[in-house]
Amino acid sequence: MDKTIKKLAIAAAVMVAVGLILAGAGYAAGGNQPIRIDGNGIHVGGGWGDSSGKGDATVASSGKQETFEEKLEHFTSIKTDMNLYPVELIAGDRYAIEGVYDTGLGKPEYTVEDGTLVIEERNDTIFNVGMKPGINYGGKLGVKVYYPKGAELENVSIKASAAELSFQGITADSVGFEISLGGLEVSDISAKKIKVILGAGDCLLTGLKADDLDITNQLGQTTLKETDVKTLKAKAFSGDMTLSNVTAEQGTLELDLGKLSAKNLKTQGLTAKNQSGDIILKGILQGDTDITSSLGTVFVSPGASEDQFNYELKTSLGTVKAGGNESSSSMQVKNEAKNNIKISASLGDIEVQFAE
Repeated sequence: MDKTIKKLAIAAAVMVAVGLILAGAGYAAGGNQPIRIDGNGIHVGGGWGDSSGKGDATVASSGKQETFEEKLEHFTSIKTDMNLYPVELIAGDRYAIEGVYDTGLGKPEYTVEDGTLVIEERNDTIFNVGMKPGINYGGKLGVKVYYPKGAELENVSIKASAAELSFQGITADSVGFEISLGGLEVSDISAKKIKVILGAGDCLLTGLKADDLDITNQLGQTTLKETDVKTLKAKAFSGDMTLSNVTAEQGTLELDLGKLSAKNLKTQGLTAKNQSGDIILKGILQGDTDITSSLGTVFVSPGASEDQFNYELKTSLGTVKAGGNESSSSMQVKNEAKNNIKISASLGDIEVQFAE
């Protein structure tokens, strides 16, 4: 790859980093006015947690906590729409709900309607940076939902505006997680359909089994491990995407900015795209594998010998290596094989490493 282009890419990355540092310095110097979004629009200023009328008032923690606990009637689905309170699902021996809430933020409302447990946080503040991080954390505030172990759940839908959520051992027909701000960590989830949407936060998914798995992460690390699905769709805008021990009959991986990497990946068809960042794929790649890179190197180890693949490799600026051969721009080999690899790069080297 041309050294001048590499230097330009590095310089661009440094400029972005400097911008982030300056933004942080501005914040530390006092440019940290609260932002609140509600049904009346976007509100800026007024001081942290200010409710004095000098500027926009914010929903503020009272510092006083209260608890609630109640047995519930039988339910087969769970739906939450929370702003700040984290939710925990616990397989036990009963249908029940309990929680700890701040009186200033208000008590979450809940009801069982037509077999669905609905939990909502009613204050209209969707996101309030004016409340300092940690207001609902510390292992106290939040809601716990209990249901009998082995109970068959139909739909589980967890939605939160700002929370760090963790779930384990859910079995249902469909499972969905949507978080605007905060991380998500889930493990041992089994469903026909699993959907994950994150606005800003890291995502760690382990031990998933599904017919369809759909992941979208706007800003943060996306990690998928020990997973077996029929169809995988994963899209991230900014942040590394890492896969380990993942099996998918058909897979689509898309990344705008970050490193896309996979080891022990098994697919019967894969499409992978990265706008800015390296692509490293290792595993057993059968069927049609189509890879597109705008800026970054591409390395593929498909897990079989060269004669098992037809391949077409092309880069606008960089080198191409495959099967012990090297080219300055492109390489095409037809082996009358069942498996196909196609790699297109605008700026970056390409290497395909076949098994011996």
